[in-house]
Order: sequence, then C-alpha cells, then structure tokens
Amino acid sequence: MLQDFVDLSFGDHIFKAYVQNNWGDVNETETRTLTIEDVENPEIVYISGILNMGPQGTDRDLTPALPTPKDFKFYVYSDAGPDALPRGVDITDTNVVISLVNVDPIKKGNGIHRKSRIVDGGFGCVRGEDAIPPAGSPHDTELSAVYTCTVNMKHYDDYGSNTNQNWEIRPYVQDIFSQEAGYDPIEESYVGGLIQFKNTYFNELTSYRLNPSPLSLNFGLISFGSSINRISVPSPIFVENLGNKKVDKVNLKSYDIPGATINTEYIQTNWFSVGDGDLEDEDVCGAGGTFLEDTLGPDDLSLISDILPDIPYGEEPPSLVGTIPKEDLKICLREATTIQGPLSVQSYSTTVQNEFGQIYPWEIEAEFYISMILSIIRFMSFHFEIGVLAVSIIVKKKKKKKKKSSKIKYNLTEQDMIKIKELLEIFKKKKIKEVVKEVEVQVPPAEALSKYLKENLKLKFNEIAKLIHRNERTIWINYNNAVKKKKQFFFEDKFNKRVGTEDRKVNSY
Repeated sequence: MLQDFVDLSFGDHIFKAYVQNNWGDVNETETRTLTIEDVENPEIVYISGILNMGPQGTDRDLTPALPTPKDFKFYVYSDAGPDALPRGVDITDTNVVISLVNVDPIKKGNGIHRKSRIVDGGFGCVRGEDAIPPAGSPHDTELSAVYTCTVNMKHYDDYGSNTNQNWEIRPYVQDIFSQEAGYDPIEESYVGGLIQFKNTYFNELTSYRLNPSPLSLNFGLISFGSSINRISVPSPIFVENLGNKKVDKVNLKSYDIPGATINTEYIQTNWFSVGDGDLEDEDVCGAGGTFLEDTLGPDDLSLISDILPDIPYGEEPPSLVGTIPKEDLKICLREATTIQGPLSVQSYSTTVQNEFGQIYPWEIEAEFYISMILSIIRFMSFHFEIGVLAVSIIVKKKKKKKKKSSKIKYNLTEQDMIKIKELLEIFKKKKIKEVVKEVEVQVPPAEALSKYLKENLKLKFNEIAKLIHRNERTIWINYNNAVKKKKQFFFEDKFNKRVGTEDRKVNSY
C-alpha cells in the first residue's frame, strides 16, 4: 500500500499505519513522527577558470573558423547534503548550466552569451565525485557536488588579456526541491540578486586564408606583343578573416616571374593589375584596377598596399551572420608587350628558381589591429603571411629574325669617358636628383641615367649595362620608363647644370 502526502508544512507530523478486517478488528501499531525542515537554497561555493591550463595558456586559444570547446568547473553545497543535487541522467539543460558573458564595454562582443546548454550549442554538464571545496571557500570542510560544464566558444569571440579579463563565468544549479542558485540561463539574471561569477579571457586570434587554397593561378596561353586583358583562373580569390580581429589592410607582394626552362627571362609585374571583386573584369583590367609596380630586377619586390576594403570579424556586419567575413580579389594579366631581349616559348611560374637561384612566390598578407584600452584607444598593426600565388603563364611569340651577335665596342671620345665617369660618381651619391629637378621632369635617377647614356651618348643597352655594372634587362626597363615620362632629349646645358660638387661641374662636349 502506498500513500503520497503533498504540500506538508514545515515542522513535526505524526502518522500511524494500521489495517482493519471485515469484522472491524484493528491491529495494533506504533505511531511515527516525521519532521519536515526548511532546506536552504543550494550555494555555489567555488568557480574555476578554464580547466587544464598549460604553462603557455594554450587553452585560452580559439580555433580559426571553428568552435572551440572550453571546460569549466564549479562546486555546490546544500545543507540537505550532496544527494539533494542532480546527478547522472537527472542533469538537464535546465538544472545545471554555465554561461559565459562578455562584459567588455568597448568592443562589439559586449553582452554576448555562450552557454553549456546543448540547445545553445554547448556540450552540457556532468557531475564528478563529490569533494571538499578548495581551502578558503565557504563550507570548505564539507562535501559538495562538483560539476564540469563545456561551453562552445566561437572563433570570433572577443579576446582579452590578463589585465582585461572580459568574460564572466556564471554557473547555475537547481536542486531536487526546485530551489536554485546562480545565473538563470533562461531569464539571464541572477537568482535572488546574489551575484556570483569568475572572470576569464581568451587569446587574440589573427588568422585568415585564401579560398580556394592551396591557390594556383593560371592565365593560359598568351601571345607576346599583344594586349591580353585576361582575368586569372580561378577568379575571384577570396580573402577570409578566420579570427577575432579586424583585417585593417590587405597587401600584395609580387616579383617578376622567371621562365621554368630559361630562368633569365621574366614576365614583368607591371603587366598585371588587381582590383576588388565587386568590379567587372574589364574594369579590373582597365582604369578601375590598380597596376602593379615595375621592378628594377628579378629580386626586386613590388608591394601594393591596401588593395581591398577592411575585412570585419565575426557577425559584423549583420549580413554576414552565419558566414565567414571575406573580401574577394581579382588579378588581371593586361599585356605582354614590354620586354627587353628575347622571350622564349615556355612556362613562367613563381614556383621555379630565377637566375640567382631564388624562388620568389607572390604573397597576400593582412594587417590586423588591436585596441588597447588605456586612457585612450591605441592601434597596433601586425603582419601575417599566408598562401602562395603560383602564377603560371605559357607564352607564344611570333618568330623574329635572329640578330648577329657582336662584341661590345665603344665609340666614345676621351672626353665622353670622363663625363660618364663623373656622372657615375654623381649617381652613386644620388646627386643626379638635382638634375631631374633642373629639367623639371619627374624621372627617377636610375631611369634618367639610362636615358641620358642611351640618347645623348648613343650607347647600346649592353654597353650601358657593362659600363655601370647593372643587368642589361634592368637598363632596358629603366630607359623605357624614362621615355614614357619624358620623350624629349635631356638638353646638355640643363642636364649638366648642378650635377657636380659646388666647385666642379661636368662640361658638355
């Protein structure tokens, strides 16, 4: 026989059980007294930080583009004993929960909640072996229930530091009497106004990638001596922010591309242009694109900065919720017309060694910034390199008549040689810049010297190269660049003006 008694008041209750037969006889039995005491709410007596912290704080790290589970532990005391608290299958998303709440008033993560509830993407809570709380905690001589809860943090959740612990660990528990303590994960408020939490933080995550990755760009077959205006395959290239910091700048590093068979021949960087993926292909190849800079040699870097808009992180702007923030980039091969010397039919690639035994891949790099909250907000930039752009080009060229080779023979007077020698000394000291100012032409020193020796002194490119100890191809590039900026000759009297020291001038012949 079973009888339930509900809603009994606190205090003593006397009960007696008996049985009566059909003739009215009643058995004798004893009475029992049951005392119902008022049980206090459970009490959260200790909250841990992130569990399994290594010496380098590696468990503060987040994972690029993926959620990262983080474990937290807390102790609960009940004056009705540990058995008054849920265990095993009785633990649910509603009676044992940990919430992590971002409390940084400056950064955009303020107010974000991450919870251990399975319905919120967490992994729930488990109860371990009952234990005495750490010394100094309330009830540190009595057994408490010990819970471990797992919260799934997002890759873009705000980072902090030891001096800016911007996340609060807020536990919640409800005992078998439906009495509760801590931070209610549904109401998102503290039970009875009793605030209990522990601070923690996560490390900054500066991570991004190219998509597709690994990335290999191809421009197919081209014919030398023609305009091409061809966008790479694949296109566009996506630059994705996988971290918790805004990408402030996206830069492109590029070098001349050597031939795979004859590595003394190069595709030039200034044949290319880049643009935001929002542009039409013809705009990237035209006036809307940013032209890559010409280089002075195969080991000279062409750096184009800030080629894309800023890339936010996480759920900013709102249209990117549930996606990875990204910007897309297009690269155009505009022409194959400007080259010094022969260009062979072969593959050209950034993955092969140039004539100096070096491999110079193209690189996309991102600059991030950190907000350091002191009395003001300060910004600091960091660089991180990522994938290689393996640019492959096959060149077809029209046949040209071979020229007979000849030995270098200078047809210069002794006065010419004296002038060249003085010009070279001036060039080394960068004083040729004064010459450029005098003739009012914006021609860099190296280009101005190549133009002067070619046009005014009638030297050949190979003669100039040998004379000033530069690569012949570099001389040719410098000359062509100078011609684009100033087609006329440098006049002798203006060119020679102020090219020497104060007490010495180079005379014209």
